[in-house]
Amino acid sequence: MYPEQVKSWQDNGMQANGVVAPKLALSQKREKEKELKLVKKEFQLKDSALAETAAILVLRKKAERGYQDQEVSPLPQIAESLLN
Repeated sequence: MYPEQVKSWQDNGMQANGVVAPKLALSQKREKEKELKLVKKEFQLKDSALAETAAILVLRKKAERGYQDQEVSPLPQIAESLLN
């Protein structure tokens, strides 16, 4: 190969990379944004589930304190009504 051909080939390669690099960066950015959105959605679902579980536990504790002197605990009925 001649030096002129090598130089021409390098210039063509650099120009091609200049066009491809921004497209690749944009594609990677969109992928990261999509992944972040999914992670945020998963976090929100888990947070809601945790809050619901905490509320059920608090209600269970309150019910236990309220019915300590009774022999039969209404907890199964309360838990069933909360789940339905």
